[in-house]
Amino acid sequence: MDLKIAAITIVNKAKLLTRNLSDFGQISGLSIEDWTAPLKN
Repeated sequence: MDLKIAAITIVNKAKLLTRNLSDFGQISGLSIEDWTAPLKN
């Protein structure tokens, strides 16, 4: 299911919001962001 989500995100040139950086971070070309991470100043 993760690959399906990643493929849809890439095709639509979107950013994927997820806390699962370990799995999604391995997919080339996928733009991901973790909104649960603390802000960096």
